[in-house]
Amino acid sequence: MAWNTSDKALELFIIQICCTILVYLSVCLRFWAQSVIMKEHVIYDKLMYISVFLYTAQVIIIVRGIVDGGIGQHADDISGVEIVKGFQTWYFGELIYAVLSCFTKTSVVLYLHRLYIGEPSKGAIVNKPILRISLIVCLVCVWATSIVFFLTSIFQCTPVGYYWEQFKHPVRPGTCSKSIVPIAGIVLSVVLALSDWTLALVVPIMSLWKSWLPWKTKAAIHALTSLGVL
Repeated sequence: MAWNTSDKALELFIIQICCTILVYLSVCLRFWAQSVIMKEHVIYDKLMYISVFLYTAQVIIIVRGIVDGGIGQHADDISGVEIVKGFQTWYFGELIYAVLSCFTKTSVVLYLHRLYIGEPSKGAIVNKPILRISLIVCLVCVWATSIVFFLTSIFQCTPVGYYWEQFKHPVRPGTCSKSIVPIAGIVLSVVLALSDWTLALVVPIMSLWKSWLPWKTKAAIHALTSLGVL
């Protein structure tokens, strides 16, 4: 296995490693807080841990594609073997991405539900019925679009393996849809982006806007939760 020496491939590799470090740093801090301070790991924590394992699997697949699959290189510089591995990277990466989206968004929604709705003693929280509906709608939309994207990604070619085998065995019979996965991917991206804004900004604003908390406290909470958009 030879290292892909192109500048673009190196950039992709560095970005992927940096993102992985940030993910593990965040999860380790969360694990420490739940173990030492809260002394419990609830359902949304466990879902997030599962998400990390899925993300790790995705990282391994992506790095394999960068190192040995021609990702980041010009098309003229990629061999037939690299093309096959590169398309395998795209294929399985898309599948994991759909599942990962469901687990991460479910974890966030359950956490916000407990934070803003699940504890009645918090008198500062208002608009609970609307918040509950907003969270449910957000989660249903994410799951629905993720499932559609997952299924369209699996069955975009007939037979399934033709997605990458067409470059290994050009005479092998098979067909692929050129538009269904891009369309499903765009829809999923839009839904995920809207859900990020909803969960990170709209939900906190709705819950605290008319509360009795000082405006400085509200501003601090909104500033922290808005980081979720990133």
